Amino acid sequence: MSRSGGVGMHRYVQMWSGDNFTSWETLRFNLKMSLGLAMSGVSNSGHDIGEFAGPAPGPELLARSQRPQTAER
Repeated sequence: MSRSGGVGMHRYVQMWSGDNFTSWETLRFNLKMSLGLAMSGVSNSGHDIGEFAGPAPGPELLARSQRPQTAER
């Protein structure tokens, strides 16, 4: 698992976005990051479900942050 990479990483690496702050802005960034990685050939990426740092997420933010992760598997 890595938060950085180089040439050939798409064959071997599980990418992780790191410790995320609990916010809608972070969720939007994570979705854009996953799509960009996938278009670059890195299909195995993930983010913290429910975010990680900050206040507890509200019910809608928690549900929406889980949706992309469960759909990938």
